[in-house]
Amino acid sequence: MALFKKRAKLQEPFVLEFSKGDSQKLRHDAVVTELIEELGQQERVARSGIIQQLPLMTLNVACQLFQRLREHVIDQGDPMSFETITVLQRQAAGRGFKYEPYVRVGQFTLDRDYRDFTGAVVNSIFNAPEFADIDYDDKRTWASEFMAAYQAANPDQQVVALVPSETQAEADDFRVRYAGLDEVVQPATRPASEAPAASSATTKNQTTKVAASAGATTSQPTSSGDRTGERKAGSNESTSQAEGSSTAKPEKMPVIPKPSRIGQIKVPQFKVQNLAAVPEADQQYVAYQVEQKKRHSNTYLRTLEQRLNADATQDLVSYSEQQRQAIAKQLRDYQAQHDPQADLRETIQSQVAQSKAQTEAKVLADLKSKCDVDVQQIQADAERAVTQRQAEYEQQVQATKQDLDTKAVQDANERYASELKARQTALKQQLASLKHELDQQTRADYNRRVGKLVANNQNIAGTVYQNLAKKLDEYALEVTKVHLNAVETQASADRAKFNLVDVQQLEHKLDRTIAEKQTVTQEKADLQRLLQTQTTELTQLKQQSGQVQPPAASSQLEQLLAAQLATKQQPTPANSVEREPQPKMLQKVGLGLGTAVGLAVLGGGGLWAYHDHQQVAQALTTNQQQLRQAQSNTASLNRQYYQLSQHNTALKGQVSAAQQATKDAQSQTQATKAQLTKAQATAKSAAKKTSEK
Repeated sequence: MALFKKRAKLQEPFVLEFSKGDSQKLRHDAVVTELIEELGQQERVARSGIIQQLPLMTLNVACQLFQRLREHVIDQGDPMSFETITVLQRQAAGRGFKYEPYVRVGQFTLDRDYRDFTGAVVNSIFNAPEFADIDYDDKRTWASEFMAAYQAANPDQQVVALVPSETQAEADDFRVRYAGLDEVVQPATRPASEAPAASSATTKNQTTKVAASAGATTSQPTSSGDRTGERKAGSNESTSQAEGSSTAKPEKMPVIPKPSRIGQIKVPQFKVQNLAAVPEADQQYVAYQVEQKKRHSNTYLRTLEQRLNADATQDLVSYSEQQRQAIAKQLRDYQAQHDPQADLRETIQSQVAQSKAQTEAKVLADLKSKCDVDVQQIQADAERAVTQRQAEYEQQVQATKQDLDTKAVQDANERYASELKARQTALKQQLASLKHELDQQTRADYNRRVGKLVANNQNIAGTVYQNLAKKLDEYALEVTKVHLNAVETQASADRAKFNLVDVQQLEHKLDRTIAEKQTVTQEKADLQRLLQTQTTELTQLKQQSGQVQPPAASSQLEQLLAAQLATKQQPTPANSVEREPQPKMLQKVGLGLGTAVGLAVLGGGGLWAYHDHQQVAQALTTNQQQLRQAQSNTASLNRQYYQLSQHNTALKGQVSAAQQATKDAQSQTQATKAQLTKAQATAKSAAKKTSEK
């Protein structure tokens, strides 16, 4: 419940504010109205001005009114109680000013033991639960500031409360002490003309004087009546303290109680790790993004916990204040319905009047009878004796009537006091029993409301937590998709780069193979020419020498040469191995050809042809193996690429399915939220209708 703020036309730094019931009592009570009218005449202020300021009242008017009411209480014997009196402090508000609560005095009572209103204020500051967490220096400053303004408004007031020292304030038997009664101290005051414009420096000086006087002076013994009054005031204050707040700050004092941890919940948090930021293609990218999402979710959950707990606390505080006001109203209504003075006076007056009439008739009849007898006895005497007796009779009648009237009044007063005391005792017992029943009922309703609030808040927090967990799963799928696309892109780039290097190497080898093929073709032509030349020379040499070789050897030589030429004419593969430099190859061919001619001449041409054929065949075999290995590597890469593409396609399908499932879950979540909102609205409407009933 927000603090009451009211703009007023008053200019004093502090004013008092009465409750609504007390304000009506001050307006319409005959005794209070008469006292206010006397104060208005004394202070040269119209009575209507004081009444119009209600529920506000200045410190000067309040001090004098309370003293007059105390005198009236002493004369009548009945104390006067007030529900709650709030001290308001004037503070700036924009271009104007406003009054805000400064300290609250609960269950203030005016009886024979009343000394001054400052005692109730000091007792509230140093004993009320709302000031329990404030240290002594702040309490002393708080009390001294009010005391300075009060003494400035009432410079002639001699009996005022003293600000206790720290030792006195912390004592178990703490009670308020008064200057002029408990201690002979002259309170620090200011002229009345300076009261409206009290500066901060003057206030501090007066605060120091009052606090120093409270701590430095020695205490004097007090009467038993004063101590009894202090115990009564302490009892009333303890009753009001039960309605106060457990914590307060000097700047703003709560007016109603605040439960500390009743109805509070604890929302679960996601466990997080400290991960460094990474690019999308990194393996830790998904984990990093999920951790960031968890951190944002934890922040939202903490905010949700604070909002739910604040709403629960506000609801419980409002509910407690409503219950307290309802109980107070029921007690007031019950007391009004069972007023012990309602018809007691009229009943007793009627009974006493009836008894008086009966007694009077009997006594007068006896007197009349006696008078008649006496008259008859003295009738023979003179008329003067008769007249004298009649005069005596009249005197006796008057005396008897007075005596009967006195006895009747005494009897009526005694019976009235006895009956009133009995009715008041019965009323107090009935009020105590009713308050006990109402307290039990209120406590049971309060506990049920706490259980409902905790269950409702737990359901809300659990639903939010589940929704966030689903959103985290959806977010992980989306990040996984981004990661797979990045991995696929990286693999494609690496594969393209690797294939480009292989193609360049194959192209280089193909160029060298083509060049070698051209060289071999040229060598073939040279060998054919050389063979023809040597054949011609050999024929000429045979003709000249007249020697003829066997046909078999010549045929064998021609077959070997034909096989060698056929081998040279076979096409060279594209991925052949690197050959030796061309000069060495020409040297080998020339050497082989010369050797072949020599062997042919000498009859050993077959061995040379076979050896050269084996070298050429081995070179061709090696080149073909390298080509097949390159083709195999290419096929393996193609298979890997195909498998990776299939895997990526499958993952895309899974991601699409997960996204569809996420959409379905979101639809279900929205439907659930709608149902939950509808249920909450229905519950609130039912609760509102119930509270209105």
